[in-house]
Amino acid sequence: MTYTRRDVCRMGLAALPAAGLLAAADRLWAAPAKPDSVLGGVRIGTIAPYSFHNLPDDAHSVLQDLLTDNLSGCELQHYCAEQFAGAPAAAAPLARGGRGGGRRGGRAPLTPAQRAARAKAAAQLQAWRLSVSMDKFKQLRQLYNDAGVTIYALKLASGRFPAPMSQPECEYAFNMAEALGAQCLQIEFPEGKPEITQQLGAEAAKRKMMVGYHAHLDASPRLWEGAMAQSPYNGINLDIGHWIAAGNAGLLDFIRANHARITTLHLKDRQNKAHGGKNVPWGEGDTPVAQVLQLMQANRYPFPGTIEFEYPVPAGFSSLKEVARCLQFCQKAL
Repeated sequence: MTYTRRDVCRMGLAALPAAGLLAAADRLWAAPAKPDSVLGGVRIGTIAPYSFHNLPDDAHSVLQDLLTDNLSGCELQHYCAEQFAGAPAAAAPLARGGRGGGRRGGRAPLTPAQRAARAKAAAQLQAWRLSVSMDKFKQLRQLYNDAGVTIYALKLASGRFPAPMSQPECEYAFNMAEALGAQCLQIEFPEGKPEITQQLGAEAAKRKMMVGYHAHLDASPRLWEGAMAQSPYNGINLDIGHWIAAGNAGLLDFIRANHARITTLHLKDRQNKAHGGKNVPWGEGDTPVAQVLQLMQANRYPFPGTIEFEYPVPAGFSSLKEVARCLQFCQKAL
């Protein structure tokens, strides 16, 4: 016979003296267990709010999504933290319908009035960034930590943070990451702009904090070499789905060879280039997700695996349920 947690608690309460019944019930039900997504020694999280498509993207809602899916870690996108810290409303990003990636996707050109409004909002945001106290970011860190969630990486979302950036803005980004308790800063790989990786690598060396550069379909075995030569704190935010969709081979060997410079792994399943390269439910594509997780486990690599949910949400489901399904895949693999 199978018993639920509630059945077990009822049986335990029935065995107690009546005088202690209420106190015991309070201890059992007063607070839910904190999330735990460290599986077989491998830390699993998700990129948020990005993975929770079409859901509210404020910090409190994102925290509730993480708790609902039993995720005890996340890579947090910077604009979510900035909203919590009071960034100017005029400069706040749109709701999560755009999936947090800053992709333009064939939008109509901006009118002169729209360009002027955007420039004004950008100037307001820059002024706020260079004057804001780190106290609100520390408060956000405490809010998440108290709930059992660690912000292990801060992602500068593409299209929403300047690149190149001024030195004060660069220092602000690292200050924000430190205040949030992040172990690393993540940014899109600025291909063809070595001055950006030089600037970030130099600041990272001062802070003793890694910078992970994320690549899309331009991912290749040699892509990160120049940046890593500039600074020992320039590293790789490896997206295993993009690696496969770009037509690369030798994923496991690349991880073995570069594990010391990997900040996080973005986990997803995509078809290879010959099969179309599409994002698909985990286990249905050509990306060896399970083998990668098992390699991380066997070698006790310290970097986390970050669920980046991107395949279409099946009818009748939600991104919240699909992220949970991805976590279940990890549980099975580990």
